Amino acid sequence: MLKLKRNPRPLERGDLRILVLNMLQKPMHGYQIMCEFKAHSHGDYRPSTGALYPQLRSLEEEGLIRCDESGGRKNYAVTKAGEEYLKKNGKLVKETMERFSEFWGGNDMGEMVGRMESIARVLMEGSGKALESGSEGDAKRIEKSKGVLLKAERELKGIWT
Repeated sequence: MLKLKRNPRPLERGDLRILVLNMLQKPMHGYQIMCEFKAHSHGDYRPSTGALYPQLRSLEEEGLIRCDESGGRKNYAVTKAGEEYLKKNGKLVKETMERFSEFWGGNDMGEMVGRMESIARVLMEGSGKALESGSEGDAKRIEKSKGVLLKAERELKGIWT
């Protein structure tokens, strides 16, 4: 069943801080953090650099995360103090994670949009390869893909019209 009810705001004040801190239990650089948000939201949300990097600086200044630079990238990870903060505020962390999951991850519409984006990427990559090579094997793949797409189009029209 399609669940469309959403809290009008994906993140409440302070949620980004908790989500980032919780995410950094595994070391990551800034772009990886943004990609994690995008993945968990089925492509619907990725914090801007203007929101994420000040949050990272703030968490680092508080001693909750550390920043190690290697290979030209700043990699962030939670510190012992950060782990203690997460444990001490376990209820808040759980509520924040549930709210984020409910808004994005638990939403069938978000999952459907994510699936459509994934299919679009597969099609673009495949058609790009076919255009580059122009081989007969790719012509067969293109013909088969057209059949799959035509069937999907008919079925989706039947659902939505």
